[in-house]
Amino acid sequence: MFDPGDDFPAVVDVLEAVTLERADGSPSTLVSAALRRFDRRFEAAPSEGVYQAAHAVWHLPAADLAQAPRPGDTVLDSLQRRWTIRAVEQTAAGTRWRVQTEAIGLDPARQDTLEVLQPVYTRTESGAEVATWQTVATGLAARIQPVAEQVHTEAGRQWTAARVTIYLAQPAAVDAGCRLRDAQGRVYSIVQIRRASRNDALLEIDAQRQP
Repeated sequence: MFDPGDDFPAVVDVLEAVTLERADGSPSTLVSAALRRFDRRFEAAPSEGVYQAAHAVWHLPAADLAQAPRPGDTVLDSLQRRWTIRAVEQTAAGTRWRVQTEAIGLDPARQDTLEVLQPVYTRTESGAEVATWQTVATGLAARIQPVAEQVHTEAGRQWTAARVTIYLAQPAAVDAGCRLRDAQGRVYSIVQIRRASRNDALLEIDAQRQP
């Protein structure tokens, strides 16, 4: 598990079997004795330590690989965690590939769970369009990060408007017309979706909790 308070590289000298997965879809390769030498963990975005990242340097025996690893490939470690390769160099007189990698994800012990709701529109007898909300995805791992709260009073009723940033760990068909519901039944309207610039980064959603 990530330790976001650990900002110092840790030397790891344990050999492990890993799988090199190719970004271009070509067959994966089992590497029987990979060496993970450095591992640095930190918070990937403000999230009280839930959305985390880690950097590691792997040494892969060149004899196990018919082709060189490339940036964008991933190393699947013995704990089934994926490390995306950022840089590659050959070392030890050509007998090893040294690859710099990064892994991004949520702390499973503290992540939230969301459902995705989509509107289904029907018309009343008067012709008015009415939306009912249908659940289309469940059990999505996420982090709901509070951003700001503001208390409103309207027609004698007081309510709190909460703005949040949601980091969504799993791919899902989400657009601005959807709503999100957490495990406590709170519903969030989507304000903006920021698509990830990298394949391994989490989807970021600006949302507002409904009163």
